Amino acid sequence: MHSTWQRFLSHALGFAIRKANGAPTCFVQTLMRTNEQLVLSLLGADKPSADISLAQPVGPTAQMITKEPFLFIFAKGVVPLGNCLDRLRDALRAAPNYSFAYGDEIFVGPTGKVTGHWFKPDQTDPLLLQAGALTGGVICIERDQDGVEELVRELESGGDYHACISRFAMSHTNHSALHVHAALSQSSTSTSHPVAPLTGPTTLRTPLTSVIIPTRNGWSVLKPCLETLKSTNWPDGQLEIVIVDNGSDDPEMLTQLSQLEMSGTLRILRDDGPFNFARLINRGIEFSSGELIVLLNNDTVARTSNWLHRLAVYAMDPAYGAVGCKLLYPDGTVQHAGMVFGLRGGVQHVFVGCQKDDGGYNGIANMDRQVSAVTAACLAVRRDAWDQVGGFSEDLAVSFNDVVFCADLLKAGYRNICVAEPLFDHHESKTRGLDNSVEKRARHKREKELARSKHPDLFEQDPAYSAILSKKIPYSLLEPPSYFKI
Repeated sequence: MHSTWQRFLSHALGFAIRKANGAPTCFVQTLMRTNEQLVLSLLGADKPSADISLAQPVGPTAQMITKEPFLFIFAKGVVPLGNCLDRLRDALRAAPNYSFAYGDEIFVGPTGKVTGHWFKPDQTDPLLLQAGALTGGVICIERDQDGVEELVRELESGGDYHACISRFAMSHTNHSALHVHAALSQSSTSTSHPVAPLTGPTTLRTPLTSVIIPTRNGWSVLKPCLETLKSTNWPDGQLEIVIVDNGSDDPEMLTQLSQLEMSGTLRILRDDGPFNFARLINRGIEFSSGELIVLLNNDTVARTSNWLHRLAVYAMDPAYGAVGCKLLYPDGTVQHAGMVFGLRGGVQHVFVGCQKDDGGYNGIANMDRQVSAVTAACLAVRRDAWDQVGGFSEDLAVSFNDVVFCADLLKAGYRNICVAEPLFDHHESKTRGLDNSVEKRARHKREKELARSKHPDLFEQDPAYSAILSKKIPYSLLEPPSYFKI
């Protein structure tokens, strides 16, 4: 019964999404909810692990099952499912360089009905790990691992489970946590992830920073951007603003830019060639002097004077490449909170349209987190990382140049970050306009295929997004995971 209905609904939903071109119509939303509930009921078909009878309390907040030489530790209220312990143990044995293993989670309501899921990023995100967002289920640790005895003592003495596990996790290297791709535990939705949003590091070196803003005409658009940058909390003499003027011919724009240039407020680079966003950015950076670079659209408005600090604490860390942030539409809803490769065959912004404080999928929209790409509407990067990957690909004149740049950074070994705090409002495409003409849509399609050819593996599977989740509707389940037989 589940098989027939779920497959029918999955096909119907895919058809409806294609016909609606991804628009969240009432019909599509209703079909999604019905389909996902059937999928969730399949997830709930797995029975509690037979080993649950072996669980012993470890202080007031945790439980533990011992199967030498492995310990299985989980919060009070969490229930291991099926062959959870065997899956975690076998995964850890097969990957001896890892310190511990963890799995995915499902959530149940008071009646036992499955109400939600947490399918975690394929690649462990150190920021989410530090926040305690990845270890809410069962974790498997070898007893002789460094720090295990101290962890158990902390739990026995009344330490909070999530805080203790987070400290243990972060005492090891960033790559010591092994993710097992399966729903291995269940817990109540009301106690799933009691973690606070991260605010990032607090210490910072403040180098000369160049803000690169491409523009053409539209002084009424650029002026609010420049006005808010005046209040940026950054040392005097350490902030350089570079305007890349792509052939402005509006008298007011030319007069205002000339006055600002003569006053020493900013520097102007003229480029009267055909519009090519990648070229404008590359030339602007060549023209600039900063050790830290910030790309900024001319239709953005800073929401806080501390915006550069929030970006720079990550961007100045040599482990990180591109650093972006949550951007809001003028109505206060989310325009950007990171991007995911492979969604509907391309790359899409996630959490679009959510309220600015809405945590989205298991709260991650309100946590600084690792993403595969961020938009060039607001992107910070060190000059050495920029130079290493060669900047923007100028064969991507309009779209996907920022996406491919971020992918190039990942390939070079950097991690890209999206800061959870909404640092800017973004009046999207005020200068260039939307890609809604036949010609623009055709160009967008060509550039998407070119971008895909440069990084086919990323388009196939984004490491910051679970392979179990839908590629049509972000963070949804349209079909049962492949390990379920229906």
